[in-house]
Amino acid sequence: MKILDCTLRDGGYYTNWDFDKAFLKSYLNAVNSLPIDFVEIGYRSNERGKYLGEFFYCPEYLLKMLSDQCKKPLALMLNEKEVGLDNIRSLLSQCETVDLIRLAVAPENFERSIHIGKLIKSKGFKVAINLMYMSKWDEIDEMKEILASIRLNEIDYVNMVDSYGGMTPERVGIIAREFMKASDVPLGFHGHNNLELALANSIVAMREGVAIIDSTFTGMGRGAGNLKTELLLTYLNANESLDLDFNVLSATVESVRDLQSRYNWGTNLPYMVAGANSIPQQEIMDWINIRFHSYNSVLKALENRKINQSVDLRFPQFTASMNQNSHGTLIIGGGPSALMHANAIKVWLSEHMNVNVVFASTKYIHHYTDVKNKAYVCIVGNEGKRLEDNLTNANDLEFSCILPPFPREMGTYVPNGLRKLTYELDNTPFSDFQASHTSLALSLALKLNSKNLFTAGYDGYGANVMNRKEKVLFQENETLFETYSVFSGKSITSITSTDYSKLKKDSVFRLLRK
Repeated sequence: MKILDCTLRDGGYYTNWDFDKAFLKSYLNAVNSLPIDFVEIGYRSNERGKYLGEFFYCPEYLLKMLSDQCKKPLALMLNEKEVGLDNIRSLLSQCETVDLIRLAVAPENFERSIHIGKLIKSKGFKVAINLMYMSKWDEIDEMKEILASIRLNEIDYVNMVDSYGGMTPERVGIIAREFMKASDVPLGFHGHNNLELALANSIVAMREGVAIIDSTFTGMGRGAGNLKTELLLTYLNANESLDLDFNVLSATVESVRDLQSRYNWGTNLPYMVAGANSIPQQEIMDWINIRFHSYNSVLKALENRKINQSVDLRFPQFTASMNQNSHGTLIIGGGPSALMHANAIKVWLSEHMNVNVVFASTKYIHHYTDVKNKAYVCIVGNEGKRLEDNLTNANDLEFSCILPPFPREMGTYVPNGLRKLTYELDNTPFSDFQASHTSLALSLALKLNSKNLFTAGYDGYGANVMNRKEKVLFQENETLFETYSVFSGKSITSITSTDYSKLKKDSVFRLLRK
């Protein structure tokens, strides 16, 4: 039985497929010393229209460097739906140092992937088909027939992938036995850890005779993560007398934990529910790590999806006639400048009572409760709860609350005392980002039909030190600012310091001198 470590490829979902030199050196030294048979280094992919790191595209210089420094056979992953006769040559160009090509395959494309795999095999590579969404394999008989059509040595491995992390040991054993009866093609297993069953499922797969097991250090990987390499090796050392240098293993785990402390992969309650109900992990990652939705909101959304039911809270629709001050609107975000310059911003607002205030974030709202201008609070994700946390008595707030259009996938929470002042928009006319605070705030600004639009507290996260989720939100906001300006024909002016290129720059202090 062979072990394939895919830390670099699967871990890239958190690092955007960038790894620094120090980490890479430590990782390669470890896999060279440990009983690991394949090292999957990343993807070869078509252009995606956005920045993705070097381990997503694996250019020639990287392949050469890794082949020089890694003593173990290298593997690359291709997304099967991207591969065709017109681009397979470019995807595999200059990959002579790679031993194994793996195809990520949806079950409905299984048969097609075999033809692609044979073509790749003819070019001198070992080939594995990673057959995804194992917990939704309702048509096992049909897949067994396709599997049986593969002749020995046409494909090197067919890997069972527990994409949702919802498989149980019993189910893994049943499918492995069924597949082995149908074909002599060696099987593999890739387990996700939503239900913390990745090791148990892998042990069953090994006992059934699979030829290859996937794992990553500390389980680093999309969503809840994978089977931990260190756990698999420790189990094999104790139960199969696998020779293992625990000093090397320990040092490697510690180096990866530095990344884990930054990105926080691993299972949690929403990932468990997602796994048990076969829901894609990427959605959960975005809801929790980028949108900052509360666990209760995520669980409510998952429950609604499971029973095909929409959120049941409805509120009156907001109309422009409700607004009496339309000369200008100031959108306040959650950047530090909204706190640093709160006094100056409030003085400026007091001198311009015909300017509306829209809180895209409630992070610093407790510094603005004495504002007398007409004010609105955007309630997206966990903002209702954060509003309560940031105010001694949120129910005394006299600001109106604005919600995204109905239906909202997330459970809607508004403090009880504010429900009489709560409205929902009928649409977000220029954007599909309904879960975005900025999109909701800009859509409200359109409804208010203000002559001028200003922002404060949209600092930009610090352009040189952004982590992945900050980069995603920064790029999203840039797109929203640009799209709003094109749609409305109006520019947006930041009155505090900002890194956003789509905002005009001014200063609240200059405005106070006018």
